[in-house]
Amino acid sequence: MKAQALWALALAAACAAMAPAWRDPALAQAWLTLAALCGG
Repeated sequence: MKAQALWALALAAACAAMAPAWRDPALAQAWLTLAALCGG
């Protein structure tokens, strides 16, 4: 697996873990989108 894919997966996991604390789905979606772009 590519390092970029691993980084994106880690970022997405961290985002998912922090999203409930943020209470901001839009911000979480932004981070998930960034992870997808960097991992792609």
